[in-house]
Amino acid sequence: MEFIPVQRQSSKKKTKRIYNMSTTQKRLISAFVIIAIIAISIWQGIVPAKVLCFVFGLFVCDELFTNFYQVERFSSKYLLSIVPFIAIIAFDSFYVSTLGLSSLWSNIILCGALGICFFLALFLFNVNVLKAKSLFESLSPCFLSLFILVLFRIIDATSFPYALIGLLILVTSADAGAWFFGKKFGKTPLWKSVSPNKTREGAIAGMLCTALTMTLYWNWIFPSTGIKVALFFMILAVVSIIGDLIQSKLKRHYSIKDSSSLIPGHGGFFDRADSILFTAPFYLLLIKLI
Repeated sequence: MEFIPVQRQSSKKKTKRIYNMSTTQKRLISAFVIIAIIAISIWQGIVPAKVLCFVFGLFVCDELFTNFYQVERFSSKYLLSIVPFIAIIAFDSFYVSTLGLSSLWSNIILCGALGICFFLALFLFNVNVLKAKSLFESLSPCFLSLFILVLFRIIDATSFPYALIGLLILVTSADAGAWFFGKKFGKTPLWKSVSPNKTREGAIAGMLCTALTMTLYWNWIFPSTGIKVALFFMILAVVSIIGDLIQSKLKRHYSIKDSSSLIPGHGGFFDRADSILFTAPFYLLLIKLI
């Protein structure tokens, strides 16, 4: 007679344990799901990979306007903000080749994205670049579209899918190395006023992890490049960390903790996109140089 209540209590405890997963567990499970989705898209070819990037950009655009700029979802202002993003992507996908502008357009995309990176870096170093705040917010879908088109150019690289996978490995190595090592051994804040949880020890670990992982990977794809690329990848790891810090500063500027709660343990799509988008133009530059 007493066995049934005990069984129910045990069931409740198990349920409680399931719902009370640690941040690390949520982070790992979400990461595996994201990796699976990306892997399936890449496996299907160039077009599905681009569609995934486009959808990814739409989610980031949504988070910017609803959570950062406090625009009501599906309001007229919200819908109009999506139009330039879609229009630029559509122009790139359907008209650039027809008009014979591929080479010129690619250079405009890369230079534009690098210029926006510099602009955002000034914001990180307390230069008041958001003085015209409303203009910045209105143009942000255009800025975002350039970064998505940089991803398109990485996908279009002759080494597809290896170049795109390399970018994901690069950012993941920097993030994972910094997060796991910093959580266990980090003591000195990297930039306390911007992101108090990031540490110098974690940043150094992320740089070394990226240099080692990407040097091995890159020399497997391009055997003639040699070990000298390790230094370049350490620089790209720094760029990835700066992208993460810029997003942290933007969140502080708009007084929010996460871009959304769509990805358990990670926050939102923009929380995962910051380093990828910021690093992509420099990574594309490396591909062009090689």
